[in-house]
Amino acid sequence: LELSLNCVYDYVEVFDNSSMANSLVGRYCGSDKPPAMTSSGNMVTIRFVTDFSSAKDGFSLSFNFIDVEKSFFKITNLSF
Repeated sequence: LELSLNCVYDYVEVFDNSSMANSLVGRYCGSDKPPAMTSSGNMVTIRFVTDFSSAKDGFSLSFNFIDVEKSFFKITNLSF
């Protein structure tokens, strides 16, 4: 993605649900990778925006599904 101040030309936005209202997690551009993210629900929206001023390679995205029931643990004994 094209690097620009405030990511105004080409960017990817990540939203934490299917509605983009008030759920923006971040806007990303350039070659820096965003941090790992975890959704608060079962939907995420990824939006790619370009101004078409230059042709580049685009972007790649990787994601994993996890079973929430198996991803949490319970502390039964804590000692100091």
